[in-house]
Amino acid sequence: MGILKGKDRLFYLGLFTFFYWLADTYYKIFILSEPSKLFWYSSVGLFFVSVGLFRRSSLLLTAMFCMLVINESIWTLSFFSNLLLKNDIFYVASYAFNPQYPKLGLFITMYHLALVPSAIIGLITIKKIHKFGWFLAFVVALTFAYLAYFFPDSKENINCIQRVTKGSCELYFSFLYNYDKPLRIFLAAILLMILVYIPINILLLKLAKKLKWQ
Repeated sequence: MGILKGKDRLFYLGLFTFFYWLADTYYKIFILSEPSKLFWYSSVGLFFVSVGLFRRSSLLLTAMFCMLVINESIWTLSFFSNLLLKNDIFYVASYAFNPQYPKLGLFITMYHLALVPSAIIGLITIKKIHKFGWFLAFVVALTFAYLAYFFPDSKENINCIQRVTKGSCELYFSFLYNYDKPLRIFLAAILLMILVYIPINILLLKLAKKLKWQ
């Protein structure tokens, strides 16, 4: 006997991720007073994963998997290397281990660990991969990168928009910092689409075909 039927499983998982999005939103707006932090790639993904689970949307879940799997895998490896080895291999989640980092912030930032597993559970449950998930991933990434650029009221380098000399943003396309910000954002989104979103979407489609989902 299954613990929960597919529909119920996605509904409750959607509630869980949506609760985390609400907590993340409250924390960033009312405690940190930095609403622009909601434009972080992962925070945006958390919201769309929740909607995708509620709506059982293959388009949203495919898009979010394409958009998040590499970033969140890096964050997860960074987190557990800190936790288990006391050595951060990527310097992405190290902020969570700062003694000065608020306990509430630590609780909320743990949503990173649930993003990709939630999308995977959703896709396995509905047994469908959308062939245009890559395009929605591109649109979402581009839109919120520009929002982070046009509403720069945060002390943080949201979505690596600003030029930096060190830090986790160096993991990405550092050579793009030779271009002005508006063009840099567009080029980064294009590269992500070509090098990340499309290949991952193709691999998902091939896997779904092999599993006879579609």
